[in-house]
Amino acid sequence: MKTSDNDKENEQSYMEMSDSEDLKETDDDFGFENEENNNYENDSISDSQNESEFDNADNVNFNTDNEENSMIISDELLEGLRLLYVKSNFNFSEAVFNNIYKVFNRNKMSFNKIKKILGSIVEIEPKIYNMCVNSYCAFVGVLENKRKCKFCKEDRYYSNGKSRKNLPFISIIECLKLQFKNSKRSEKLLYRYNYTNNIGDLVHGDIGDIFDGQIYKELLDDGYFPDPRDIAFTASCDKLRVKKENLMVTLIIPGLKQPQDFNLFLYPLIQEMKMLQDGISYYDENKKENFTLRAHILAWTGNLPALSKILCLIGHNSYSGCRFCNLQGTLNETNRHVYYPLQ
Repeated sequence: MKTSDNDKENEQSYMEMSDSEDLKETDDDFGFENEENNNYENDSISDSQNESEFDNADNVNFNTDNEENSMIISDELLEGLRLLYVKSNFNFSEAVFNNIYKVFNRNKMSFNKIKKILGSIVEIEPKIYNMCVNSYCAFVGVLENKRKCKFCKEDRYYSNGKSRKNLPFISIIECLKLQFKNSKRSEKLLYRYNYTNNIGDLVHGDIGDIFDGQIYKELLDDGYFPDPRDIAFTASCDKLRVKKENLMVTLIIPGLKQPQDFNLFLYPLIQEMKMLQDGISYYDENKKENFTLRAHILAWTGNLPALSKILCLIGHNSYSGCRFCNLQGTLNETNRHVYYPLQ
């Protein structure tokens, strides 16, 4: 389910599945595609000039000064990163990626070298969990030691002991740590506190954000968010609009079939949110001090099918499809669809 504080236009942090502002739904609840008109020329990669060319990833020269937080990128590496962006949008293979390089006589960079460079920059590795081959459940929590899916009875492993299907999970904790290592980003993460206290450009008189709501104010009264750096998340498992820098992609459920136990896929996320509720000791590059990193999910959004899975409800096409009232539906015998009469 990029990162973390709400901005002035009420575009909040979401834990979801892509890096675009306007996302398209796919067959998976957590599967989103990038916006068609995203322009990688304007992406976050700095078009810095560097005369040296890198024969391998180990020779990349990074400026590690946290105040500048910049890195030197060769023209050839920049081309590779742009091509990687196109690959992520159109999902072509590694072989196609490398062959495109060969066509344009770019032989000093390859897909594996670019992955290695990005790994040295980001330093975040996905955690891999086993899942059902039909995407019905994840083998975590109460199913951690099971060898068959409890829904379809398919085997978890091949005969050689390898998992038949895996679920990659990006750690929210590691993503937050990475952002607090950047002094400028750490300062931006104070948005919630600055907005609530009408500081600087965030002085306001009207309702303009989720932090103006009664639920958030009640949480403050109950002792939540005591530190200005405490993070408030809005989680989403559906189509959303959000600024790239405020979106954290935690997981994508692969496969064409709908999960039968949706919350099992959320298990890694919930475990990390429990840790963030208690707090984790870390260093704030902006304030130059150690602090307790905390984060809470303030709201969860989604369409009716996705929210029904999270809440373990039957769904909106059942006789009692509303999660707020006891309105009873009527079955249309012709198309076998349940409708809710107004009278």
